[in-house]
Amino acid sequence: MARVKTKLSRMPVTDEVAFARQIVTKMTGNATYTTPAPALAAITTAADALEAAYNAAQAARISSKQATSAMHDKQVALSALITQEAAYVQNTSAGDKTKIESAGFEVTNPNSPIGPLPAPENVELDANVNPGNMGVRWKSVHGAASYIVERAPDSAPTDYIVAANPTLARALVNTMASGTRYWFRIAAVGAAGAGEWTLPVSKIAP
Repeated sequence: MARVKTKLSRMPVTDEVAFARQIVTKMTGNATYTTPAPALAAITTAADALEAAYNAAQAARISSKQATSAMHDKQVALSALITQEAAYVQNTSAGDKTKIESAGFEVTNPNSPIGPLPAPENVELDANVNPGNMGVRWKSVHGAASYIVERAPDSAPTDYIVAANPTLARALVNTMASGTRYWFRIAAVGAAGAGEWTLPVSKIAP
């Protein structure tokens, strides 16, 4: 004796909706099945409801991905501004712990003196997709509590200003004029103060 097979447990939502509509189509007017139980109208209503819920869920997933991407972009922008503010506080406070903390920032733990630090190596510049932004990275220096990233325009290559004061061996520098070449140099900061500067490297801001 043949038995009915549904395979519903392994069936995707869209396939189940199509399967339900196929059943309704095949059984409508079928002389063998004059009193379907449940009624075919109930199956159609349930299929319509599942299809609407599926479409809503798909739209929500797309919206969620877009919202997450937008959140990430805004976090990157805020992190860049906070990093710049940290550099300003570092320079203005001249490293005074009380003044730094009065600005809402924490201070790094003091390290045991290990002498002046060497210049960071392997400095690389990456033009950011956003106009006026530049990614800078380098090889971390042992004993460095933070780094100083300075930049200068090609028109005045010796007029360096602090662009970032990160604690990691990378930084995002912004507020540059697109199409202008900028020079960058980095120094590691340890218990003995700022170390040697890297040789300047340059790139045109996007």
